[in-house]
Formats: sequence, C-alpha cells, structure tokens
Amino acid sequence: MSALRRAACLLLALGLLLGCAQAEMQVHQIAAGGCNDSYLVTDGITTILVDCGTDTDQHLNNQVLLDYLAQSGMTHVDVHIVTHYHDDHAINIDVLSELYGTDDTVLYIPSDELPERFLPLPHGTARRMREGDEADYGAFHLKCVGPEKLTYDGSINRDSLNVVITYGSVRFLVTGDYMDGWARKTYPDDIADVEIFSFPHHGLTPICAGDYTLRAVNPYIVLVPGNSYSAARKKLIDLWMKGDNFYSFRSGHVVVTSDGTRESLQVFTEVQPGQFAAIYENAQSSR
Repeated sequence: MSALRRAACLLLALGLLLGCAQAEMQVHQIAAGGCNDSYLVTDGITTILVDCGTDTDQHLNNQVLLDYLAQSGMTHVDVHIVTHYHDDHAINIDVLSELYGTDDTVLYIPSDELPERFLPLPHGTARRMREGDEADYGAFHLKCVGPEKLTYDGSINRDSLNVVITYGSVRFLVTGDYMDGWARKTYPDDIADVEIFSFPHHGLTPICAGDYTLRAVNPYIVLVPGNSYSAARKKLIDLWMKGDNFYSFRSGHVVVTSDGTRESLQVFTEVQPGQFAAIYENAQSSR
C-alpha cells in the first residue's frame, strides 16, 4: 500500500472515530440504455469516470449520459477509465474531455495509443494501463488486474481493462466487457469478496467470465450494465447468489454510497439526475 493510500485510509478512519462530517463515496451507474452503462465515482473532491457509453439501440444517442453528468454537480474529471474501444464504451471520449477535462485529467486506456478517431484529445493525457499498474487519486486507489495481455489494440471484448477502485475498505471492480481467469489467479486478494462488481459484458451468452472467476469475486452488490439483466442474473443465481443485490436498467439510474466501510453501503434506485449533487458542496465545505 502506498504512503498516499495509507494516509487517505487513516483520514477516513479518523473522521469515523471523531464523529466529524464523514467523507462519502458515491458510485453512480448511469443507465444510458443499449448495451452499456457508464459509471461516475466520486467523493465530491475526486471524480472518476468509467467508460462513456451511449445508447447503441437508439442510434448512438448520447443525451441520457450527457444530461446526467451535466446535472450531477461535477465540474471536472480527474480520471477517465475507458475499458476498451467499442462505441458503447468509448464513443464520448473526446466529448467528455472537452466538457470536463483539464490539463491534469488522466485518460487510462488499454492500448499504447489512443485511436485516431478520438484525436486530438482536447484536454489531459492518455496513458496505457497495464495489469499490475497502481495509482492514487485523492482518497481513491486504482489497481489494474487485467487483462494479462492486449490481443487487438483494445478493440475487442477480451482487451477490456479490469480495475479495482478502492475507497477506504470498499472495493469497486469494473470489468468492461470481459474478465478472464488472470485476475483470479494473479490477484486473488484484490478481487475476492468485493463490495461492488460491475458485471462483465451484457450478461449475454457466452458469459464473458468463467464460473471459477465469478465465484472468486463473490460480490456483495452486482451492477449489471446494459439491457440484459435476466441472463446475468440467472448465471449468478445458478452459481451462488439469491439475486437480492442485483441492479440494472430495470432499477433506473443507481447510486451506491459508502463512507468507506461495507457496513455503511446503501443502494438507491430510480435516481433522478442531480439528486446527489450536494456531495460536491458538502465535500468543499468540510475541507
């Protein structure tokens, strides 16, 4: 654990012990429609985006995503993780860079170079993220646990970045469209019993994660991207879960909150854009 991450965890713990205004993490699953959802992760100070999908069933309609972000209260993005380059995950790279990017924004991508169709990047820097890479941003720690190798320049499901985003002791495992056994074999402690899991792919057959890997993850809360809730739910229920903690487009926009502990996790469904925007004001006022 890096010194910065240790300091962030100590600050969270100190806030809990002193009973002062507690920092809070929010994970927003933005139901953009079509095949994918996008994720906004924030504590009001640091902002992380995962993917930037669009509704591929509605001819690449970006409006749901853009409207949600516009009303979220965020003013900039510190980190943008694009798992791979399918349109439902990457089509808005340059759009969101223009709207929310800064000179300090880091765009993590699975390949050495950003595809030409997204260039020039309006703001920030694109960096390849490889398995094993770690970074700290504010109170968040990022660790890449896959893929083992890049197969086709980030343009196929198998190239999807798998990243553990940690806040306090709460881990959010994002997977894009694929998760193979590499993370299970190489980073078992990082993925075991995660608090929040973004289910890989769309829940379609074939499932883009093996049974042994899904058992190793053993998530507490499952966020199912896109419009294929039933297949993913059946797969996981067949493996081990009852299905009470599954959330997808059927739940509308979903927000999971936590002060950095599993015990404090709360899930809100049918969220209206802007409903949690006060986190930014509260975070600034408590600094």
